[in-house]
Amino acid sequence: MKYPMPDNLILPEPLRSKPTGDFAWYWRYRGKFWPRDIKALTLMATSGWSSRLALSQWLVDHDPTINSITSGSIKRLWKRLADGHKHIYTLVDQRNVIIDRAHNFQVSMVWLTEMGREFLAEMGVPWTVSEWDRLRLLHNGPRQPTHTAMVILAAYLFRQRGYYTVVCPTVEARLRPDLMLVDLNTGNPLYVEVEAPRHTGKTKRAQLKRKWELVLELQDGVVICALNPRQRAQRVNSAKRVALHGLATDLRTLSHEPHTLWTYAWGRYA
Repeated sequence: MKYPMPDNLILPEPLRSKPTGDFAWYWRYRGKFWPRDIKALTLMATSGWSSRLALSQWLVDHDPTINSITSGSIKRLWKRLADGHKHIYTLVDQRNVIIDRAHNFQVSMVWLTEMGREFLAEMGVPWTVSEWDRLRLLHNGPRQPTHTAMVILAAYLFRQRGYYTVVCPTVEARLRPDLMLVDLNTGNPLYVEVEAPRHTGKTKRAQLKRKWELVLELQDGVVICALNPRQRAQRVNSAKRVALHGLATDLRTLSHEPHTLWTYAWGRYA
C-alpha cells in the first residue's frame, strides 16, 4: 500500500508462531503475553511510528481485550518490552520528554533496539526505519530532545487528521524539512517546520529568516507547527516578513481540539 495509515495498516504475520533460540528466554515466565507483545513489536517495525501514544491507540483500536490507552494492560506492555531481561537485554528503548514549562505536556517516544530488530528479523518480520532513528540520524535528534519529541507528536496528530506523514523526508534542497504531509486525496506533499521554543534575539531572528528563505526553495509557502498559540503567533510574524503565503498550527491546539487543523493562514492559503 502506497500510503499506510492507521485505519488501513496491515501487519505481516510472523513466520514463527513463538520465540525461539536466544530470544525464547524473554517470554520464559510471561508466555501468556506473547500474542500482545509480538503484535506491538510488529506494529513498531511495520509503521515506523515512535509515538507511544500512536502505537497504543492503534493497539486499542485493534485489540478488543485492551480497554484504553491508559489501561494497565498498555502500561505493562511497554514496561515488559522496555525492561527486558534483568534490565540488560531490551527489545525497545523509550524516552519521556516534557515539552512545556508548565510540565504538563509530556511526549513518550519508543523505538526498537538493535536486539529488537534482530529478534524481528529472526521472526521473519521486516522493519522500517523508525521516526526516532530518522531524527537521530538526519536531524541530531538526541541533542535536541524537545524538538524531536514535538516532531514525533506532530506526526501522530497530523495522521489523526488524515495526512500520511514522513519524518525528515529526503528532498532535493538545502533544507531538510522536519515533516512531510501528504494529502491522500491529491497526493500533494506539504513540508512542515516544527518549531520548538527558543530564545529571541538578533541572531535567532536571522536564523529564522534564513530558514523561511530555504523553505521557499521547497514550496511557495511556509508551513509551521509551533508548541502553543503564543509561540505560533511569534513564528507567523517572523515568517510573514519573508513568505507571501503560509499556514500555521500548534501542538496545544491539535491535542485539545480534534476537529481543528490550521489555526492561521495567509496569502493564497487564507
